[in-house]
Amino acid sequence: MPSRWLDADLDRYRRTVQQAIAANPAKGLGPYQVALALREVFPRDTIATIDTGSHRILINHVWQSFEPRRLLQSNGLGTMGYALPAAIAAKLMFPKRPVLAMMGEAGLDMVIGEMALLAHHKLALTLVVFRDDTLSLIKLKQERMKLPETGVATGSPDYVMLAEGLRRQRLRRHQRRGTEESRTRRSEQQALYADRGAHQPRRIQPPNVMPC
Repeated sequence: MPSRWLDADLDRYRRTVQQAIAANPAKGLGPYQVALALREVFPRDTIATIDTGSHRILINHVWQSFEPRRLLQSNGLGTMGYALPAAIAAKLMFPKRPVLAMMGEAGLDMVIGEMALLAHHKLALTLVVFRDDTLSLIKLKQERMKLPETGVATGSPDYVMLAEGLRRQRLRRHQRRGTEESRTRRSEQQALYADRGAHQPRRIQPPNVMPC
């Protein structure tokens, strides 16, 4: 047995995983389509942070990093609410680099007060919320164990309105022209070049992801 993967085997495995998670939902956007659009739009030197949740499992198979320490996440402990404060720290340390935080709505709700720091320090980073109003992994575990659905529906606020209340600028909802994927790409491109940061809510269909 070789001590490490051969490049051809690694590429084949990656393609297999990509095909397994690339299914389009019956309606709306899936997390795969959003993550793919983000990777296409944001520059190679972007510092990206990912919160804990089903979206993190998927994004780890989509997001490609080109330099060390360009993808930050809470491994091991799997701390919810990590991505936003990590992104704030990254932007304060490296103000000239693009910074992208990717979170589910439940993780953002846990640290929602941190959004005030974005306004206070005028930090130009992009926050993308993968919103399905569900604790997806917990719900899937309950289904797997044949338990009743309990405590997994989230009642999250209007994040755009909240950010506007903090006097943030460059807040964008979907435009109505083009496909949802093309609108997502246009919106993220506008967010990338905003001078005051941007908050990007993305309502998605829950992914069919289960932890190993």
